Amino acid sequence: MPVNFPGGVGPVTWSGRFAVDQPGVKVTWNWAAAVYTSFSTNNNALGVKPVDDKRASVYKNSDPAGTPENYKMFLTGGARGAGGNNYTGGLASSMNVCK
Repeated sequence: MPVNFPGGVGPVTWSGRFAVDQPGVKVTWNWAAAVYTSFSTNNNALGVKPVDDKRASVYKNSDPAGTPENYKMFLTGGARGAGGNNYTGGLASSMNVCK
């Protein structure tokens, strides 16, 4: 993390914009967070696993989508994860957006 945040910082507010071109679309949004002791600002250097499926990605493992495969060794406890092999942190409550 580039900044040492004090414990208990919150609440955290996430926002986003979703656009659809037909009625009846439902978006379910989850977020998670994990902490790494070293990380790159170059997105291409992270090696982010694009999908959960171990066959549909160059990363043939059971890591969840979003895992920065090239930085797994720098994972530490914090945010919504305890470290170990929880590379993306635990999911927060889902939000539904209907239009």
